[in-house]
Amino acid sequence: NFIVSPPFDQLMESDKPVVTNEFPWLWFNDRGEASGFTEGSSLPRLMGPGWEATTKEERWALQAWLTQEMIEIYRRLGLDGIQPFVYIGDNEGSTFHYFQYPLEDLNPKPVLGAIANAFEPFGVSIDLWDRHFFTGETLEAVVYLFNDDASQQRSGSLLLELISEADGQTVLS
Repeated sequence: NFIVSPPFDQLMESDKPVVTNEFPWLWFNDRGEASGFTEGSSLPRLMGPGWEATTKEERWALQAWLTQEMIEIYRRLGLDGIQPFVYIGDNEGSTFHYFQYPLEDLNPKPVLGAIANAFEPFGVSIDLWDRHFFTGETLEAVVYLFNDDASQQRSGSLLLELISEADGQTVLS
């Protein structure tokens, strides 16, 4: 089962620094096999029935996507410390590392690229929980711009495009 923290609104009202770590509870070894924690809690909930038939590449892609999404949420909330888990460790334990074997080669799994992207000093994050849209629907989304490097002022335009997964065509620009 997931370890549940206090609700975000309570965390944000804290007079103490708020730090999160050990997320997203998706751990895979170099063969793409899930750890006991992942297999018993998060993986069935995130990938649904039949998750056992997914490839290691599909599992690694989910891990990368979810980790990046969670980091963006934590950045939008203004947490004081964000530390996904685990950078390097045992390939057979309860929590696996973010590298493919052999470790001497330090060939990263996709999650490390996602983490690097999510922690870029300058970034854009859209607070949009539903990714399914319908004709004629009106929706509102908050867009966050991050600039953690005060010495690098940025200016410009933000272009938003909706692209159809079915055919890759731009639906809205």
